[in-house]
Amino acid sequence: ELRFHDEIKNNLDFTGYTKIKLHLIDNYPTVKTSMIINDEEYSGFFGLDSGADDALTILAPYVKKNDLESKMPKVGSASSKGSDGLVLVSPLVLCPELLFANKVLYNVPITLSTAKEGIDATDKMIGIFGNAFLKKFNTIIDFKNGYVYYKLNKNLYEKFY
Repeated sequence: ELRFHDEIKNNLDFTGYTKIKLHLIDNYPTVKTSMIINDEEYSGFFGLDSGADDALTILAPYVKKNDLESKMPKVGSASSKGSDGLVLVSPLVLCPELLFANKVLYNVPITLSTAKEGIDATDKMIGIFGNAFLKKFNTIIDFKNGYVYYKLNKNLYEKFY
């Protein structure tokens, strides 16, 4: 469900929400967050893509730079088809801990991108959250002031896939 509010008549209830600074990278909305893998923290900018149907994609340059495929258990593979018709197959692994909006989520399935071009091949972000993850939160985006607010919802314990 998507709602728009007139800021003049804004009477939103922010009770229970965590406020996070919203960053734009090439006009792409991102937030800072972290993954904990084998007691090592990987922090940086993660994009927000409510149109993507996966939980989280870690972008190819970051995967390669940090040898992430060898650090997490592989549980399968994911295929994606771009607008150009190209199909990519990428490993699907379990991230032991993900720190997001002052919450810790465990065993989050993530796709390790193998893309050589496009957004999944950029080195400006670590990864991109998709709707399978984002739907676990109610979200308020305040573009004018540069913040996003998250609150866990009833979907927290629903399976990612």
